[in-house]
Amino acid sequence: MLTFPDDPEFICDLVLQRTGPFIELGGKSALATWFNLGDRSDIQSFLNSGSNRRQYLSLVSEKLEQEAAELAHVLEGRAYRRVVSIGPGCALIETLLCRHLDIDEILLVDIEETATHQHGYSSAPSGYARLTASQAFIQSNCAPTPTIETCNPTRQALPQEGVDLYLSLLSMGFHYPCDDYAAYICENANAGANLVLDKKLGVMDPGFGRLLGHFQLNDIIHTRPVKLRTRLTKHDG
Repeated sequence: MLTFPDDPEFICDLVLQRTGPFIELGGKSALATWFNLGDRSDIQSFLNSGSNRRQYLSLVSEKLEQEAAELAHVLEGRAYRRVVSIGPGCALIETLLCRHLDIDEILLVDIEETATHQHGYSSAPSGYARLTASQAFIQSNCAPTPTIETCNPTRQALPQEGVDLYLSLLSMGFHYPCDDYAAYICENANAGANLVLDKKLGVMDPGFGRLLGHFQLNDIIHTRPVKLRTRLTKHDG
């Protein structure tokens, strides 16, 4: 079981990242207020009503535990000295993977906040997360805890260090193109490194094409009408 902080902003950020269970519980109207105005107050009110918060966290946890187990099955069998997650949000699935896999270090890369609040595919990403809170969430839910680093690429340069596993789930490739990170990924991936991402279908994405020049597609983990979750592996050499 995951332990969640008593932090309304953390839970609200999570809702904006994982909207499905929130809508399932009847929060569609509250979410629409955020879509239209960028106002979170209706989301907070909905979460504070009755058992909505508890039910939401239970649904999210169940879904993400299934996703993490599915991913771990594909990725298990090797040690990952360094993992980079691009757009981890609240880092729930990263936390679960740290429990499943042999991970020494993990770098969380997120732009955290933006003036925009769109939720579909766009030329640029939107941010609604706090890296300090995401780091604390992993630390409070994992024992032993891997070394955790954070980077907001709008404020600091991405560390140039060899990487064994990249993750970008419902982020790069799905909400915005891979362009901004493709060069960084290709330049820092160790031979045989894995890249797992959700790819939006039917959109232009030159950065994804660049990645395919350095990685080969190994597994289709699952598909949906609008997205493909896939694992790619860095070419040797």
